[in-house]
Amino acid sequence: MLFAMVHERPPLQWSDLPQMLVGWVQSAGGYAALGLVSWLVFSLFQRRSPSVQRDVGYASLGMVGMLLVHLLQRRSTPTSERWPAWLSGLFYGLAALAVTCYLINGVALAYGMLLGTVASSQIDSILLTVAGGAALLAVILPFAVELQRFRFRRIQGIAALSFREAVRSKVLWVFAFLPLILLFADWFLPHKPEDQLRTFVQFVQAAMGPLLLLPAAVIAAFGIPRDLKQQTIHTIVTKPVERFEIFLGRFLGGTLLMSIVLLAMTAFSLLYVGVHGVHPDAASASWRARVPIYGELSFRGRMSEGAGVKMREWGYRRHIAGGPSSNARAVWSFEALPARLDGRTSIPCEFRFDILRMSKSPQEGKGVFCTLAVETWQWQPEQQSLYERDLIRLQAEERGKPQPASPEELRQRLAGTFGYCEFPSKEVFDQATFSIDVPTALFQKAQEGYDKVRQDAAQRGVRPPPPLTVVVKCDSPTQFLGMASHDLYFVEDERSFGVNFFKCALGLWFRLCLMIGVATALSTYLSGVISLVTVLFLYGVGIKRQDLQNLAMNPAESGPADALYRLATRQPMTAKIESTATTQTASLFDEAFRWCLQHILGLFPDVDRFDLANYAAEGFNISGSTLLLCLLLLLGYVLPWVLLGFYSLKSREIAS
Repeated sequence: MLFAMVHERPPLQWSDLPQMLVGWVQSAGGYAALGLVSWLVFSLFQRRSPSVQRDVGYASLGMVGMLLVHLLQRRSTPTSERWPAWLSGLFYGLAALAVTCYLINGVALAYGMLLGTVASSQIDSILLTVAGGAALLAVILPFAVELQRFRFRRIQGIAALSFREAVRSKVLWVFAFLPLILLFADWFLPHKPEDQLRTFVQFVQAAMGPLLLLPAAVIAAFGIPRDLKQQTIHTIVTKPVERFEIFLGRFLGGTLLMSIVLLAMTAFSLLYVGVHGVHPDAASASWRARVPIYGELSFRGRMSEGAGVKMREWGYRRHIAGGPSSNARAVWSFEALPARLDGRTSIPCEFRFDILRMSKSPQEGKGVFCTLAVETWQWQPEQQSLYERDLIRLQAEERGKPQPASPEELRQRLAGTFGYCEFPSKEVFDQATFSIDVPTALFQKAQEGYDKVRQDAAQRGVRPPPPLTVVVKCDSPTQFLGMASHDLYFVEDERSFGVNFFKCALGLWFRLCLMIGVATALSTYLSGVISLVTVLFLYGVGIKRQDLQNLAMNPAESGPADALYRLATRQPMTAKIESTATTQTASLFDEAFRWCLQHILGLFPDVDRFDLANYAAEGFNISGSTLLLCLLLLLGYVLPWVLLGFYSLKSREIAS
């Protein structure tokens, strides 16, 4: 038995990066603009001495309030602290651009509310993107100016000190629980032989998460507050050390320590698996690192016959109806083909289907039969009779031989000629993964002349046909086959499970960096306990962030005002309510609620994106592009918190 990946959310692709970048600019830029306004209000109403007030004002160069405070107070800046004219002009221009775009968008939003709608348009998105980008650049500008004053040697010294302090703390003793957990894991984890490795990988990743994340949050949240309480930070800031270098040193010291611990725990877990032993069925299923090639799934046939119909409550898979008279087909279109074909006679194609039985099988213990056809772009359905005639001819020639070839081998011989290969009557069982060997001649046939076809389609402005497709038909009557996009794939290569297991640990490392970065940023202003509680709250909500996002992005879901109205009037959720002034007000409130919820979600990390345990558990290779996209996602979330920590340390009175 083999396994297949289940992606309830589509995995990150490079094509998703532009949309993610626009959303990040709008969200982070909105919080940057909120920070600008907060600094403005803080600067206008503070009561401090003129010298301290001037220092705080110029410490907030990244805030739009700096310009207004400077104009209101009519103070001159010391020559040593002045920016060049072009740099000041750049900051003022960015702040003015952000304010202008937000004002225009606010007026358009108010006008839409008067018309009874809060729906956003493409112009609103452009305005928010430009305003958010300008606000972000205005906030980053002072940070970029001060980067030239940072010295790696000072940061390294503070990081080494933080590393030693964390080692001396008793919080590291919590890692001793991992060997104890692994020793008695078999007592509490009953599993089938083929599920042994998959269950173990998922269990180890789930056990290492709390053992690493909680101590990391404690170390990061209490570092700077402890220095302030013990007044040891005064000895540092009175020396030629930038305040933000303390932040970077604390972050790097904690990250280095937790990285070493994560590396040791991962190596120990992998060694335990090797010593403990792996069942042969589990080794053939999960002690692998497949490099899959996925296709795009579509359906053919009338919907009344079950072509791509949702048959279960969990709508991950769509089903096709079986039987000779059913024209329902599942079609996988492959734009990418295996790159390495030399020296290989066949390419494995693995698949797993969900079986929904509408009647009992005539023979107990039998599966459902299906036919898989692999077609190239040259194949025409009119060639089916010619293909079957040649197949019968080859079968007749093989009858007189001492060792005749099997029908499957004969079909593979015809693959290079017709660009078509059929695998009839394949018996499949529910949620079990099977494999067929597709001849390499079929892939070579698909590549012949396809570049010219792609160029011709580009000149005509149409989409070219896919070079290769796999068509699945259910042969068993009164049975349904369910499939998702990632349930069928070609295996291009096999990698090392050990290396893939360490790649899987990088997903936990990303979450460690996230936890340490946010906790360190919060500790620059809040106490240790409040910082710890806040970062745990952000991380906990981030685990369910996708559910909240579905609520914010799905207007078909009933909002709080609509649900309250239906509850008060005792109307069912599926009933259509009459359009009145009350219902229109409730609908407008729900739209505004979704808009606010959509923008508030930027505060919470998308923790689910960093969970890579299923890849190693199911025996699939974690690609470098997946790791790089996760790293970009991590940097996008941590960067605003780093800027917050920078301004928080600049504004605090630590030492004179």
